[in-house]
Amino acid sequence: LINIMNSIKRVRSNSCPGSKKVKEFIGLGADLLPSELPTLRNVLQLMLLEMESLDTNLQYVLKEIVYEAAKKSSCKIVAQYKKVNINIQIQPNHYIVQRIEKEWKRVTQTVWGRVKSSQKNKLYNEIDVLFDILRCKHIIICKEDPTCSDPKCSHSAISPTCNCPSNLKIPKIELKFIKAQRLKIGMKSVYQIHCIDKKEYTRLAKQCKRKEKPLISKN
Repeated sequence: LINIMNSIKRVRSNSCPGSKKVKEFIGLGADLLPSELPTLRNVLQLMLLEMESLDTNLQYVLKEIVYEAAKKSSCKIVAQYKKVNINIQIQPNHYIVQRIEKEWKRVTQTVWGRVKSSQKNKLYNEIDVLFDILRCKHIIICKEDPTCSDPKCSHSAISPTCNCPSNLKIPKIELKFIKAQRLKIGMKSVYQIHCIDKKEYTRLAKQCKRKEKPLISKN
């Protein structure tokens, strides 16, 4: 009998097929910007970085390389979103990993010329916009002018059509920031994650831990 496992092609993480063409399309591997939520391009660049960091002494099935890199990337992406606000509700981790794998497949198929021109154009239009993993997908608009699409708008933001359960809603304090992130084209938005957000994150993290502590009954 032929050993099927031996017939599976294995490669080293630093020689992942198609990675050279992907680099030509999206740029070199890079970590996430600490001040921004990632675009799809940022996520793909992070994937390249994570692939390069895998143990080069081991040989992997190609799917294993993509999966391992997607798992590591998802942890960093989640941490970045939680840095904005620890109470912000995002998709479950398995969903994020699967989506990253799907996007990686999409870009590799594109660079190898295996997709229709309409699919290629769709990727071009989506690669530099937010990699949105929020549970709430409802549109955020300017309170004073619902037609306003200016990310620099100084007015307050609302999400009037949002019917999500209260625990899944985007915190009101973050609506303007998320609106700007969703409107940005490219790596940087007019609103960024600064020190004040880190302090708020630490405060909320401590608050959550206090809530999680079991109540000690008095005898």
